[in-house]
Formats: sequence, C-alpha cells, structure tokens
Amino acid sequence: MNPDATSDRPDKLSKVKFSTDRKAIEMGKKFLNTFISSLKIAQIYDLNNDVFLEHAQALNETLREIFRMEGEASVEVAANHIFFNGLRLPMDFASYHAYHFLIDGFFKSKVGKVWFENNFQEDEFKSFLVIFAKSLGDPSKKLSNIENELKAQGVVKIHLQEPQKERDDFRKTSTLRKVGKQIYSKSIMLLEDIMGDHQLQQRAQTKVVRRLVQNIVDSVIYDEAYMLALTNIKNHYDYTLNHSMNVCVLSTALGYRLGMERKRLADLGIAALFHDIGKVNVPAEILIKPGTLSAEEYEAIKRHPYKGAEILTSIKGFSKLPIRAIIVALEHHLGEDLSGYPKISFKKQINLFSKIITITDVFDAMTTPRVYQKKPYKRGEALGEMMKESGKKFDPLLLKAFVSMLGLYPIGSLVLLNTGELAVVLETNQDPAYFKSPKVKLITEKSGEKIDGPTIDLASPSVGYAGLKRAIVKSVDAGKYGIDVTAYF
Repeated sequence: MNPDATSDRPDKLSKVKFSTDRKAIEMGKKFLNTFISSLKIAQIYDLNNDVFLEHAQALNETLREIFRMEGEASVEVAANHIFFNGLRLPMDFASYHAYHFLIDGFFKSKVGKVWFENNFQEDEFKSFLVIFAKSLGDPSKKLSNIENELKAQGVVKIHLQEPQKERDDFRKTSTLRKVGKQIYSKSIMLLEDIMGDHQLQQRAQTKVVRRLVQNIVDSVIYDEAYMLALTNIKNHYDYTLNHSMNVCVLSTALGYRLGMERKRLADLGIAALFHDIGKVNVPAEILIKPGTLSAEEYEAIKRHPYKGAEILTSIKGFSKLPIRAIIVALEHHLGEDLSGYPKISFKKQINLFSKIITITDVFDAMTTPRVYQKKPYKRGEALGEMMKESGKKFDPLLLKAFVSMLGLYPIGSLVLLNTGELAVVLETNQDPAYFKSPKVKLITEKSGEKIDGPTIDLASPSVGYAGLKRAIVKSVDAGKYGIDVTAYF
C-alpha cells in the first residue's frame, strides 16, 4: 500500500462532521442538570417559594451564559436521547435517572422540544417553569393545552414543539456509521503499513495516526454502541492488527466513560493502537504456533514489550505521538500486583493508560478465536473470569467501570430469550436496576428460522410467545449457530 495515498484519507473522512465539541457537551450537561432540578422543585413549590426562586435564578444565569457562548438554547428529546442545541448528550450512570425523568416527561406530554428566545423575561421564565413542570408527564394534557396555559400567563418567548417524526441526526446515522466503519478499517490498514515497515521512517505517518485516532474518538463519542459493536470483528489471521484496533476502541470508550478530555483520549487511543508493536520482531511461526510454546519461544514473546518501546522511540517525528505510548508498550503485560512481564525488581506505580489497556487487551484476547484458542470465551464469560483477577492483574475500580460499560450482556452478545428466540444485544442498559435487560434485536423465531426482527428494550414490557415477558436466559456461542453478529450492526 502506498503510504502517501493513505495520508489523504483522514482529510476526506473529516468532511463528515461529528458533534464532538467537549465544551458544548459540558455546557449542555450543566444546563440539563439545572433544568431538571428546577422542574422537580417547581412540581413541589409555588412561584414565591425561596427554594424555587433559588433554582430558577441558577437556571436563568446558566441560560444567559449559554446565549453568550452559543447564541441559542434548546433542549429536545428524540428516540430516547436528549439533544442540547442539536448536540446529543451522552448518558452515564450519574445522569441516568435525571435524564430519564425528562425523557419520560416529554414523551408522556407529547413534547419534543423546548427552545428559548434570547430576550425572555424573568417573570415569564418562572411562570414557564411552574406550568411546564406541573404538566410534565401528564398524559391528559395535550401540547395545545400547555401552550394555552403559557400564553395566558404571558409566556411568549419560550416555545414548545411536537416531537419530530425523524430527526436529521438519525437520518444521518447510517452515513456516520459507514464512516465509523471506514475509520476502523483504514486504521487497520495504516497499522499494517507501519508494522510492515521495519525501518519506520515514515515521518508523515505519525500525523496521519493522530488524525485517524481523533476520528476514532469522535466516532466513540457520537455512537459508542456502534463502535463497541465493531470490536466483535475478529480475524485470527491478522490477529495483531485487528486486536490492536479493538483495544484502541475499547480503551477510548472506557477513557470517555472516565471523563477524559478529547486530547487525552486521542493519546490513549494512540498508545492502545501501538501497544503490541513489539510483536513485529517476533517470528510469525511463534505468534501463530498452534501448540505449546517452548521455553525459548516464550522468552521471545516476553521480549516484545521491550522491543515495542525501542521501536516507538526510533520513529521519526515521534514528538507527534504521546510519550505514554512507550510506557504502555513496556507495561501492558504487568499486573496490578506487578506480576506478569517484564519482571521488575522494585515497587512501581503502573501508568493509568497501561492499567486501562491491560484490561482491554486481555478482554479482546480472551474473546478472539486464535490458532491455539479455537473456542474463545463469550464476552460475558470473559468479564466474569477477569473479575476473579480484580486487584491482582487488574485495577479494581477501572475493571468495575469496564464491566459497567459493557454490561452483563455486552454489546454484540448473542443471547437466548425465555421465549426460545435468539437476539443480538445492541445497547446495554445504564440503569443498575435493569442491567439484565439491554436492548436487543430479534434474529430468529422460536422455531430457529432466521428473521429480520424488531429491536426490543427488555427493560420495557415486551410480550412474546405464550404471553411471556421476554427476558434473557443466557448468552450463547454465535459460532455454534453460524451467526455473524456484526452483520446486525
């Protein structure tokens, strides 16, 4: 492959805009938390209550700040997501219940969007909060009833809209997912170029790597579920390349859950992408040997962390890459208790990036078929086995966050329902009360006949055969049924 041709691709991909302005996301979260708390208070207290006035004032100040920064202010609910000024806000454990208070309220009240004019008055703002809060979630009130109440109280600068049947964001989803998949495959091709060039003299490649990884970060922020689903792609013939890419995606997704800023996420992604680069110096016959390694062969494997660090320090233009990539290459086989390799004779604090990548590295390795591992662990089984090593091989807090991110039934798992149907897990449920009830796509009938079935949220009532409420019985081996789960994304 021509490296010069490769370097053109990220520029073409960057023409597709991802809404990833971290500052706007943080401002959206601040607004939403204040908005939701104000609505809850307004459901209890009247206009003149000091507690209500305090919350209303905080929300008013937040809105004024938003107008100074963005020139507009709106909140919209569509397809179980919340959008602030058109930017989809990510949902995590901390925000789950608050966000769903608003989502459920909008849905029941048949409200799709609230938008504010810049010159709204303080009195109409307070009246809006009280009227809207008391109407929120009341299915007996139509949108027109709420609007009439608002007008009667002189609220003319704050507007409600019906839910859109289809947002532009969702019309663009298939295009953006294609781009996400392109980024995934192009990153593997670029990594193949780099690892195939033993001289590693391509100065321009380091810039290309950073741009590609930044696109991976954007894709994870925009559609985490889809990017995590791509890590189900397994190719044991190009294991190192495919594995490195999966570790990159899993690591950036975990870093994002931990609240890392975008630049730091890109550094983490680069370190993950290059964590196994030392294997370029390990003979292929050792890497793909189906039987037990000899002591000498195992020693060759154990040297790859050193070799990886050496290679990364020799790359021209390395200043474009994070120094922690060298540390990760050296440390990613060291456990939390300093077991593993390379052996060290002194106490050492493992780097945070190394701790993250140790977790994602082991998870992807356990769930990937290889010449010496014909039957890999199912994703849920792998997490269970890894939990046994919490505090020993893995940092317990980071491992807990990783398990929470993937869920009891990780995205891409094939599951058997109590109705006899098979389904693919499309999205985990962030509410701890419903961690056993993800969103799934039905792919077979009870008879086993393959279908292009609907997507079902198992946390909501869903009646299947014989009046049974659908629930997961267990994870099953997709290979046993000849099913490629990635086809369903």
